[in-house]
Amino acid sequence: MMTNRRVTNFHRFADRYAGIPLIFLPSLYRKRRGKPADIRRICLIKTSGIGDTVLMSAVVKDILKHYHNCRITVVTGIANYYAAKFLIGRLSDNIDFKVADLSDFSSIFDLRHLKEFDISIDFGQWPRFDAFISMLIKSRYRVGFKRDRQYRHYGYDLPVEHRSDRHELNNFRALAEALGIICLYGTDITDLYENADISDNSICVHMCASGKTASKRMWSMDKWAELIRHLDDKGYDIIFSGTYDEREYIEAVAGFAGLSTCTYFLERHLEELVPVMRKCRYVISVDTGIAHLAGACGANLIELLGATNPERWGALGENVTYVRPEFVGKMLDLGHESDADFDAMERIGVDQVLRYIL
Repeated sequence: MMTNRRVTNFHRFADRYAGIPLIFLPSLYRKRRGKPADIRRICLIKTSGIGDTVLMSAVVKDILKHYHNCRITVVTGIANYYAAKFLIGRLSDNIDFKVADLSDFSSIFDLRHLKEFDISIDFGQWPRFDAFISMLIKSRYRVGFKRDRQYRHYGYDLPVEHRSDRHELNNFRALAEALGIICLYGTDITDLYENADISDNSICVHMCASGKTASKRMWSMDKWAELIRHLDDKGYDIIFSGTYDEREYIEAVAGFAGLSTCTYFLERHLEELVPVMRKCRYVISVDTGIAHLAGACGANLIELLGATNPERWGALGENVTYVRPEFVGKMLDLGHESDADFDAMERIGVDQVLRYIL
């Protein structure tokens, strides 16, 4: 599984204090332009987030339907390249991919040599890095988010308000709708995959989150162990998904739970993981990109949410169940707020999850 490799605190510091001047100063010397009449080449920019890439894939379907003869280039980061190839690359033969690696400046400035696009759409919510890439790439018309106190919108010909009172999918849709595109598609990716070679009585457990607030969006080891012990007693086969870096933690939980047998499904490509999640009786996950993937592929997902508002960031799908504590204080908005109610995860009881397990 190719998982999300997030940026460090240094990258965040540089993104804000170097990124804002890099975006603002050139904007003093340019005027906003009108949308071109003939749209044949489109560039889409999103350099992180498996979950965001799942949501973005729905909007790409709408763009392809509206501009059905266009050629699309998707600029990703290292972290979400494989997710984008899997989720978006399958939608059309007219989609190419480029990688902007924050640690390799040549990969960034090579983007300047791409043929001019008619429209570029930046799906980044807060990173100035994505906005800088949008300005670096030659484009006749630029679209991206305007967000209070993020100071990243100066280079766009069409800034679109990024709002906290709607699901992030609808924020992404707003970028396309500002161009006159009607957005109807969801994140559904249930049309491709055969059943995996696993037991019908399997439960996939994804315990680890990613990003700056990862540890605060995770459930405690003892609660995971208690839950898994109950599932084992019910006769379920446990499959753990995650990365090799998370294996020590996963093995500790499995040992604490007293499992005699289990399956480790680590560092797998998404095309391998999706059939497993679809065939499992349930997928149980914390707030992470894998939860969004599980919801999109139609798995029976039970998503544990603490400071995450499901109406803002919850995984989407017909078979998604949110498990939350009775009361939650301040919730995450952009995803890296340090004063959110992170104790909320520990107020989720094991019995709350078990009530959804038949």
